Amino acid sequence: MNEKVSVDEVMPRFQCDISSRLQELVESPLQLSEAGVSGYEESVLCRTEWVEILLLRSVEEPEILRIEVEVLVPVAAQPGAHLVPQNIMRLNMVAHMKYLMKLLDIGFSLQVVGEECLWVATGQFTGIPNPEVVHALAPPQAR
Repeated sequence: MNEKVSVDEVMPRFQCDISSRLQELVESPLQLSEAGVSGYEESVLCRTEWVEILLLRSVEEPEILRIEVEVLVPVAAQPGAHLVPQNIMRLNMVAHMKYLMKLLDIGFSLQVVGEECLWVATGQFTGIPNPEVVHALAPPQAR
């Protein structure tokens, strides 16, 4: 029997403590040595198998926060990777595309980078974004 499974049943929200991590990073002084050539300090807010959320702060304008959400479909052929059934992989992809669409709806821009088709959603804020934005950053949990 082919039972249908909804994306919401399979994809609970991943519980990264993005709000606390963001507050901690914003309150800490910029590490000029970490900024490198780009002039941005880059810090990881959250990382899952499919998603990495980065905070970038400019040395010149530390009050401007740039948040990048990178979504990359994991390659199952990597050594040590467990094989995920096709129907679950498709549900994971749909959930992450819906996640990116939600970020677009709240003002992030979206681009595809490189041959690996890395999806990058970018938002820029003066100070810590409002709680609705922070909540929307929580990625779905892949199965």
